[in-house]
Amino acid sequence: MWEWIVEKWKAVTGIDTLEGKINTLVNKVKAQNDLLYQVDKAKLQLAKDKIKLQIALDAQTTVSNVLNVRISKLNSSIESLKTELAEQGVEVPSAKPEFLVKGSCYQPNIQVEGEDIRVEKPSDIYTRSDLLSREISLHAIKKLPKYAKIVKIWEYVIGIIKYKYDSKDNWQVHPITILRKFGDCEDGTILFLDACRMAGVSAAEVFNAVGNTNFGYHSYPIVWLSVEDTIHTPVEGFGAGWYIFETTIDFNPATPKKLNGSKYWCEGGLQNWLYSGVVRKNDSSQFNGIKMPVRAGSSGKKINNSLKKRRDIIKYWKDGECFD
Repeated sequence: MWEWIVEKWKAVTGIDTLEGKINTLVNKVKAQNDLLYQVDKAKLQLAKDKIKLQIALDAQTTVSNVLNVRISKLNSSIESLKTELAEQGVEVPSAKPEFLVKGSCYQPNIQVEGEDIRVEKPSDIYTRSDLLSREISLHAIKKLPKYAKIVKIWEYVIGIIKYKYDSKDNWQVHPITILRKFGDCEDGTILFLDACRMAGVSAAEVFNAVGNTNFGYHSYPIVWLSVEDTIHTPVEGFGAGWYIFETTIDFNPATPKKLNGSKYWCEGGLQNWLYSGVVRKNDSSQFNGIKMPVRAGSSGKKINNSLKKRRDIIKYWKDGECFD
């Protein structure tokens, strides 16, 4: 009886509905709390994962730093070893440049007692000697940066050789040139290359280039200078490339000339004490296009004008700058 009265009273007063609403709200709050708990749990897991990843990253960074230090030490050791080998006169081997391929490279002649002897392997013409070591103060010159080293050698070669043209194309080994104190284009170039060799310049970075020029058929040294090689030098800003160090002139120019854009070509090939060959066609843009163009006045023939050729070369070097 009392239960019925209570139920009736709840219905009349609306308490029943209120309890239902309260229960609904309680259930919603519980569901929200459950959801928040799951979110917080996920956040906690993400935080843990982040910490693990950071620890792993720090470990990898530490390993990388250690490896970089080791690599730096190894590079330093390699450079020290190269220097030591150079001091001892041992040449550090270099890979043959990809731009140099087999082909009809100019073959020199040596005259012995009036007889022309063909040098079948052009690289055999380049030698070392104690005489040259003394002449260029080799121990001191090795310590110079590359550009300064090359310029010192250039000044020495220009200063020691009095130009004397030989019509029989006699390629002198450098001790003869030093002792005679005269020679022509190939003799100065051979002396220049041998000095570079003894001073530690890589065989991949210095060549005797042979070919036509606006002045006649010619032999002249070219040296590769990187951007780093040119820093704090008179050619800084001219860029990396092959530079001409002409040896038949009678004065010391302010700068070498860049091969590209010059009046020099090298269709006769490149050679030094390790390599000889011709420039691969795909790389011809590095070497002024290799072949002298017809528009430059080329007849396609080897022309030697002796003293006129040299006068024209001297004028070109006195009038011109690095770029023409």
